Amino acid sequence: SSTTTTVSTNVKTLQAAASATQGIVEMQRGNYRSAANWFIQTGSSLNGGGGHTSSTSIFNSDIVTFEDVALYGALCALATYERNELDSAVLRDSNFRDVLEGFPHIRQMIAAFHESKYAFGFQCVSSLKLRCSVDLHASKHYERLTNEIRSRVILQYFNPYLSVSLRVMADALATSVDDLEMECARLINEDKLLARIDSNDKVLKSKETDQRTVTFQKVMS
Repeated sequence: SSTTTTVSTNVKTLQAAASATQGIVEMQRGNYRSAANWFIQTGSSLNGGGGHTSSTSIFNSDIVTFEDVALYGALCALATYERNELDSAVLRDSNFRDVLEGFPHIRQMIAAFHESKYAFGFQCVSSLKLRCSVDLHASKHYERLTNEIRSRVILQYFNPYLSVSLRVMADALATSVDDLEMECARLINEDKLLARIDSNDKVLKSKETDQRTVTFQKVMS
């Protein structure tokens, strides 16, 4: 019956609203991975199951909108998810896919990082700066999320290499050599990046390379 359908829809809307609200709570706490999980499971029921333009929602959309869920979920996921998870747990997630349908620029941003198109990905992130700066919930977190996204990308980019040119890496990540060198130094000091920086040649070298050199010298001595 129509009454049963309405009740079912309202329950789903409330569940979606609860997920989105909990996502905001976790984001404010700085628990970005948990926040991403909540935003991703929110789904299209947030607006009464009527999609992005529905006016049937019993939830106050002033608290959180579809665009908010897409934006917050994307940034939190990029800051905390592994690259393969961006495909399996974000882009292919049936709930979040429905949300992203109305915001292709956010979907393209996620896809860019999954496909290792980092320069374009960071351009997309930068284009959201103004939007986030006036956002009640995102304004306090944009810079930190951006930094965490960049740190994660640096680790992912360098992982398969024994050494890499900082100039080449900076071009790929759409940043300056000096800024990249500072970021790498911070990650090294925090023991997150097992490498050393050759500042003269502007090369980032894996500590595994140093260990191989020591082993070779011992064998040859």
